[in-house]
Amino acid sequence: MNLTDITIKNLPIPAQGQKAYYDDTIKGFTIRVSSKGAKTFTLLYGKPRKRVTIGRYPILTLSQARTEAKRILAEHQLGYLENTSPTFLDAYNQFKQQHMSTYSESTLRTYARYYELHCKHLFHRPLHTLEIRDINLIIDKLKPSEANHTFRAIRTFLNWCKKRGMITSAPTDVLSQPFKEKTRDRVLTDTEIQSLWENTDYNPFGTFIRILLLTGARRSEIATLKLENITDKELVFLDTKNKLDHHLPITNLIQIHLDKVSTNSTYLFPASGSGKPISGFARLKNTLDNKMDIPHWTIHDLRRTTATHMAELGVQPHIIERVLNHSTGTISSLGKIYNRHTYFNEMKSALTLWHDKILTITK
Repeated sequence: MNLTDITIKNLPIPAQGQKAYYDDTIKGFTIRVSSKGAKTFTLLYGKPRKRVTIGRYPILTLSQARTEAKRILAEHQLGYLENTSPTFLDAYNQFKQQHMSTYSESTLRTYARYYELHCKHLFHRPLHTLEIRDINLIIDKLKPSEANHTFRAIRTFLNWCKKRGMITSAPTDVLSQPFKEKTRDRVLTDTEIQSLWENTDYNPFGTFIRILLLTGARRSEIATLKLENITDKELVFLDTKNKLDHHLPITNLIQIHLDKVSTNSTYLFPASGSGKPISGFARLKNTLDNKMDIPHWTIHDLRRTTATHMAELGVQPHIIERVLNHSTGTISSLGKIYNRHTYFNEMKSALTLWHDKILTITK
């Protein structure tokens, strides 16, 4: 049978058991239809006639399944499937040591969670035995955002393994990101800023939220900010997303909130009872949300709110980019080579404008 999308959609459902339909294009390539209507791509290859399940239709398209079948047959013919490859865990340990060592502290924790939580059941598997369904089984049980991040993490790892000759191809080669990303545009209104301000003058986490709103910094940057990186003039962020040290001016309003923090820890905001940075943001934010009536918002929305309000106050885009410590923006890469001005005073003026507006909003 010449399998096409139309013929697959119209395949009859057997009364019981399964019915296999073989493809004329690729020897051994089959789609099996169950009595419950499930349609699954499989491949039969080799002298022992080993059967491999490729994936479920329509989660996997006919084109993707054929590509995977050709990959398996090619590896079998070249002898790769008979050879051994490192286990997932062995390769991951190398990846962690050689590649993930370049990650910032917060990024390292996040990516380690994707691998060590969602992929732990694959640690014993040789890399060459991973199949598309192994990836789909991980992704299918996750929420959209977590699924996308985990998929990208796995793809990055397997691509790294390919470049080092551990495998010749990977299941992620024929898969795309599970869910379409939603562009967030949430900016807190003046009324919401007032409500947030009124309900954050109560504990270290409240001060943490206020400093995020005052600085436009990333959550991880304030969470990992050490006391030794705070002077009387600036906050120096070393653990940044773009690996670029960021010197942010301290205004009067920022200083007032820094003076509220009392800690014997290395970090400005340590986790309770430990020397580690503050964590458990979901729980802390939930407590804060119970005090306010603000529609769904995220901590990262504070960064967008800061940038948007500074723009409304007439702050130039390149100054906002410097405040946010964006590696890309209105100043080109070539421009940055020649323009070494730090815009420190301009950033302080921009932040002061924003802080004056906050004081006006919150009376």
